[in-house]
Amino acid sequence: TQARLTASESKNAVLEARMSSSENVVKELQRKNIILGARMSASDNKMEDLKRDNKVLEARMNTSENLAVDLKRENLDLVARVTASQNKNKVLEARMSSSENEVNELKRENAALLARVTASDNKNTVLEARMSSSENEVNELKRENADRPKVVFSVSLTDAGQVGPFNTDITLKFSKVLTNIGQAYSPTTG
Repeated sequence: TQARLTASESKNAVLEARMSSSENVVKELQRKNIILGARMSASDNKMEDLKRDNKVLEARMNTSENLAVDLKRENLDLVARVTASQNKNKVLEARMSSSENEVNELKRENAALLARVTASDNKNTVLEARMSSSENEVNELKRENADRPKVVFSVSLTDAGQVGPFNTDITLKFSKVLTNIGQAYSPTTG
């Protein structure tokens, strides 16, 4: 969109230069028309005063009329060119407006995305801090547990002896010891 915007600006500058040149040509033609009008008026006055020089004045009049026709034709061409330039400028202005609207919309979208990214970054920072704290806590627990003995046992009851029901609380002793890593279970004390 930046390239299109730059191209549009460049085209506008060219069109403005052409428009300025056309306006200068129109002003020059208007100046020439004023001069020709003055000459035409002088010719008309002379024609009344100098009827005997009629043939010379008619030739000059024909020349002036031909020049006026040429100038009118040139004026029509210039008006057509100016109109075409104005129409092209309107199209370029519409395109520029559309591009500006698109740029503004993209800026709004970018601002929204930036806000989301910032929120996500903040959340990530919080999660990283929590993760780091948890990792430190796990490492601390590992250090604490490294000095402690490992205890695992698996026991079961046998059919020998009474296993309940009892009217009072008693310590239940499992007589069959399947696994006793760390020697933490005692079949005599339960």
